[in-house]
Amino acid sequence: LAAMGDDDRDIAAYLKALTSFSMARLEKEPLELQARLRKVDTDIQRLATDNYDTFLKGAKCITSTKTSLTSMTESLERVINEMPKINDNFDVLTKEAREIQDKQHLTNLMQKNQYAILEILEIPQLINSCARVGMYEESLALEAFVRSLQSRFKDVQVINDIAREAKSTMTLVIKQLLKMLEGQVALPVCLRVIGYLRRVGGFTESRLRAQFLQSRDQALRQQLNKIPQGGSQYEWMSSYLDVTRMQLFEILHHYHAIFLDQGSDGSAISSNRSTNGNEFAEKEGSGDAKEGAG
Repeated sequence: LAAMGDDDRDIAAYLKALTSFSMARLEKEPLELQARLRKVDTDIQRLATDNYDTFLKGAKCITSTKTSLTSMTESLERVINEMPKINDNFDVLTKEAREIQDKQHLTNLMQKNQYAILEILEIPQLINSCARVGMYEESLALEAFVRSLQSRFKDVQVINDIAREAKSTMTLVIKQLLKMLEGQVALPVCLRVIGYLRRVGGFTESRLRAQFLQSRDQALRQQLNKIPQGGSQYEWMSSYLDVTRMQLFEILHHYHAIFLDQGSDGSAISSNRSTNGNEFAEKEGSGDAKEGAG
């Protein structure tokens, strides 16, 4: 009995009840069952009549629910099919968002350090300004700072542009330093100028020595050109020899003081001496010719 369902229990109970009925009751039982059946049919019809609208609404609701479930199933299938594409788009969106975040971070850093960035951008102009007023030590220090920045940030185009502009500006510094050597300068100034040229770079030691002699030779020529031409030939030659002797002594003194190892550059000194001697011989010869003509 424990394994029987509710319907089976009802049948078993009804059969048990039948065995207890009298013969008269058993004869009436079919009629009783028919009466009950008619009552049940009547109750069902009345229930259907009274709840007709409810049944219709329920049927419509079931139909609508089935339609909605079908639509939801189709939509879900479409979503499942679109998931790989959605994932790809999400990855792209994540990458773009990260790039925007990085750019925003860089922008914030630039805003935070804008004055330092402006100072770096103005270094070439500052080197130029220092050079024009003779502040060579500051110009060289700024140029060295730019080179250190370039060595640390080789892949930053702005730093490379600044370094290139600073290097171009240093050309003006070199020209001004060489121009100083072409004038009347004392030994301490010569020492400073040669020190600056060594720090600038681009000069080998032999080239630097040759450049020094060329610049000092130009200074000698300028002094010789200042000798008055209105006096006698003897006075002119005396002045020429005096200026040449003093200037050559000063050049040699400065050279030995600046370049301690002058063994390999004796030819350069001899060449300058020979040049000045030839000029003197040419001018002396022209003077003799003038006197002979007189």
